[in-house]
This record gives sequence, C-alpha cells and structure tokens, in this order.
Amino acid sequence: MTESSKLSLLQATLSVAVPLRIAELRHKPLAEILAPEALSYIQTRLAAAREEVLYGGKYCADGFNAVSDGIARLAFLPGGVTFLGMHFDAAAGRSSPSRPTRPSTGADAETRGGGDGSPSR
Repeated sequence: MTESSKLSLLQATLSVAVPLRIAELRHKPLAEILAPEALSYIQTRLAAAREEVLYGGKYCADGFNAVSDGIARLAFLPGGVTFLGMHFDAAAGRSSPSRPTRPSTGADAETRGGGDGSPSR
C-alpha cells in the first residue's frame, strides 16, 4: 500500500471515528473532556503506538483509537480542530468532518505532517 493510500485510509476512518467519539463525549462537562489526566492518557497511548497507526502492529488499534479520541476532544475547543485537511467542530453542532473554513496556519500545517510549522505548499 502506498503512503498516499495509507493517508487516504486514515482520513476515511477518522471521518467516521471522530464524529462517533464526539457524540460519546457530548454529554460530559468540558472540564472532564479536556481533563489533563485524560489527555495524558491519550499521549501515553500514542507514545506506545507511534507509527504503528499507519503501518500496523501490536498497538495499531489502540493508537488509532487514541488519535480519534484526541481529535474528538480537541473538537470541543473554540473553533474546533483541523487535522489532515478535515475540520471537526463539536460546538458548531457538526457531527461530520468538513473542509477547513479558515485560512491554513502553521499549526494546521503541523497537524497535516508539515512538521516545520510552515504552511503546506
């Protein structure tokens, strides 16, 4: 499978998983959704999975779940979150990803894998 195919598959699965996780979290208070303990646990799971989310392995499923959980939690922040060209915004009532509506920033480029903070070209 090519890198482009892996990225497309990741985008497709996140476009389903993140809205489902947003729906699960919606009834909780924001302080619980963004609790440092919850975010730290996601970070620990991602550290264990690393690139297995893309390439498969023992921690692939847990890593993917951590990615979708983290994105869903960030979607509750004002303005939502853009990841891999998809915008998730829990407060706007959108339960499915949409294209970004604001100009791309260095932070957006970093989440798309640019890594250097510069906008994608």
